[in-house]
Amino acid sequence: MNKKTILFSFFIMFFLLVANGLAVEKATAPIPADGAINVDDDYAIYLEWIPGDSAESHDVYLGTDYDAVNNATTSSAEFIDNRGRPKYAFVDFDDGVQYFWRIDEVTSTTTIKGDVWSFTTYIYVPPTPVLWLKMDAPDSENARLVKDYSGNGNDGTMGSSDVWTDIPGLSGAIDFDGGNWGASGIVFAGDGNDLIPDMGLTDKVTVSFWVTWDEDPDGTNYPYDGRNANLIDDTRILSIESPTSSKHIRNHCGTKDIWTWEAFNPEDSRFFFREGGTWGDYKRLTTTVDLTTGAFKMYIDTELYTSQTVDPNGSMDGMTSFTVGRTLWAEMDGTMTDFRIYNEVLEPAQITELVGDYPEVPKVVSPAHQSIGNPLDSTLEWRAGDSAVSQSIYFDESYSAVKNADINSPCYVGQQAETTYDPCGLALMKTYYWRVDQLDNSDEIIKKGPIWQFS
Repeated sequence: MNKKTILFSFFIMFFLLVANGLAVEKATAPIPADGAINVDDDYAIYLEWIPGDSAESHDVYLGTDYDAVNNATTSSAEFIDNRGRPKYAFVDFDDGVQYFWRIDEVTSTTTIKGDVWSFTTYIYVPPTPVLWLKMDAPDSENARLVKDYSGNGNDGTMGSSDVWTDIPGLSGAIDFDGGNWGASGIVFAGDGNDLIPDMGLTDKVTVSFWVTWDEDPDGTNYPYDGRNANLIDDTRILSIESPTSSKHIRNHCGTKDIWTWEAFNPEDSRFFFREGGTWGDYKRLTTTVDLTTGAFKMYIDTELYTSQTVDPNGSMDGMTSFTVGRTLWAEMDGTMTDFRIYNEVLEPAQITELVGDYPEVPKVVSPAHQSIGNPLDSTLEWRAGDSAVSQSIYFDESYSAVKNADINSPCYVGQQAETTYDPCGLALMKTYYWRVDQLDNSDEIIKKGPIWQFS
């Protein structure tokens, strides 16, 4: 072997050793794997990696353009944060989007640029409702109009005493008054003469909506009611009494009654608002029925609340009227939003999509959202989201300051596990805004909290 060959071989070995040494200094083993598709999570996509041997911290870059992420610096929009742990919770992702990310390892002497990895989020194709009343906001020209977003154009008209309201962290809603003779509830043209054939309900039906009652309504409420006649001595074909006058739930599916006992008894384990819940909590109530098999199921949020069997010979045929939030003398005295009917049985995964991440949202207890005249020594109280281990608290007299704040902002109060906070020193004639972000056991944000206000 001549000298040139020896030198060349030595150079190759040296290059490989150096290259290998640099490789272990880079971030490796990305999660999600590079090129992964259909990446999904209910609340956050956790980006994780094995850090380089000398890394003391990690610069995280993320975006939707490969070149922008590859060329990004800490002054670029793609720079997310410098992290002490090899983990980042990505919460503001969209469905069906390819994301690129890069981790630069920061050592005591230098920064080692990482490779660009990619993943594509899951594309969710939702089922199509045959009636969809979002109930999220009043129409600018007709405040009593309740729009149908199913595409069938079956808009409704809400009662003269019903009012629009707001559910922090969820959407707008309708607060039903509970009054008779048109004061409360949603009606459709001709008692539903266009709506009913447009829905075309057959032997498989799902009804789903958000609902609450601030207190025991002390009487029968009908969140929805489909019948074969308008008043007495008729047959309820697709209806729900929730609650009944005796504190139960009574469903009518294809003329069959299904009872759920003690659903509105706070002392019973079957209490509608579930363990730790109370009147005023918003729950997504979903019922599904398959009249070919007789399978009836009721879900509260994502929990299967009851599963029973109905007459497999039942039918949705013959319905001549349909209302939401009312039937005469049993009008709704609670709050609802996002009412949907599907001409199919939704699967649990689809119901989970309807529920979304609202269970992770903190729920205000006191002072009530938008309340006025609160004592100057008021203490803030809330209930944490389902998965929260701790929370970051923000408090200020400025809405925009609280909305845009992070842990480096002046209105950041601190992090704590407790679900109370004493702001101390409240002043007369002032409006205050506050936000509680939900954190996991790694102090990563599970859910950014809604903004509450009180005076």
